[in-house]
Amino acid sequence: MPEKSQLDQEGQALRRAVSHRDFAAAEKSAIRYRALIDQLPPAARGASLPGACQLFSWAGRNMRIARARIADNLRRTQVAARYLAG
Repeated sequence: MPEKSQLDQEGQALRRAVSHRDFAAAEKSAIRYRALIDQLPPAARGASLPGACQLFSWAGRNMRIARARIADNLRRTQVAARYLAG
């Protein structure tokens, strides 16, 4: 059974990965966080679910925003490359 500190540490790791737009690390951290939640006793799991839902909602929203920005930057770069090419 995981300790609360393990869950907190993994939550921080997920926040860091999202903040750094590290998609692979965020995905791995989310999987580890979910596994830790699943290992909790039912009462502790129930108490942890609202915070976990908020964390995953925040992470998902921020990662979608980051992907949209990256896609927009790529489109702009492609347009500029075509313009400069001729």
